[in-house]
Amino acid sequence: MATIDVLGDAAIGTIGPEQRIKRGEISAETVDELAERLTSNEFYDDISDELGPNAAGGTFSLVIADALTTNRFRQAGQTAEAHAVALYGWLMANKNDAEHRSIIPRVCVDGRLPVEGSEPNMAVIGGHDDEHGPDGCGAQKKLGPILEYIQTRGNDLRQFAAAHGVEIDDDTHDAIVRNAGVLLAEGYVSTGTELRGAYVRVAGEASVTKLAGDHKEVVGVLSKDKFKTLNRSKIRAAFGEGYDAFGIDVGVFPAAAAVISDGDEQEAWQKFVAMLYYNEATTTVLADHGLRIVEHPAA
Repeated sequence: MATIDVLGDAAIGTIGPEQRIKRGEISAETVDELAERLTSNEFYDDISDELGPNAAGGTFSLVIADALTTNRFRQAGQTAEAHAVALYGWLMANKNDAEHRSIIPRVCVDGRLPVEGSEPNMAVIGGHDDEHGPDGCGAQKKLGPILEYIQTRGNDLRQFAAAHGVEIDDDTHDAIVRNAGVLLAEGYVSTGTELRGAYVRVAGEASVTKLAGDHKEVVGVLSKDKFKTLNRSKIRAAFGEGYDAFGIDVGVFPAAAAVISDGDEQEAWQKFVAMLYYNEATTTVLADHGLRIVEHPAA
């Protein structure tokens, strides 16, 4: 069953409809109309080479899932940049096929469209920058504040997950919250520009999509359908340039976490939860109180 909520006090960011409605740039009625229509399949298409699964920072969500749990792909003391290069390299060498491109997130949650003439990323890994510079991905640029949010407001993330059907055990929750603090203390955080460079080092410039314009997201979608993802061009065609949506394809998260867990079910569960926390925290760090949250049900 589809649900619609408002992010509310969990949010500490600025992207969203709240101030834009107050300034008269957009209407609350149209925001609510978009949220309602996002509960149906109107703006979704099948995951494909052209439309990859969405997660915060694209494939970087898997890097953080590993960092917050078992560090399977990280050597002691490595920064996020070096860690990303190791994990991306393994994926490109071992999982760059149609099956894995359908479950490994390689598109960011960002609601903006690529610049005109941009080609879709066809690799199993991917992220983005934007017209403003190489550190245009907020999920990467604000890695420090996002880890701080997980460390200090982990209970809020746990409650949010439970509200959307994911009950998290104490051991998994406590370990992820604790590890967020450990990563901060170790100097794990890399800059957005450095994290962009990790994609380029492994898969070339084509793996980093350049997005156009400024943030206009008014809705965040948690899609539990593991076969479909947002087609942002359809939203733009229906609502114009003032209304975009964040997209988080939580439906693929369990399978993606399993890929980097070597068959260990407990490790895969922990990494799934870590992915969920990182994506929730990214949304709350970037978005304002008024962002509508739509849960799009599984097929």
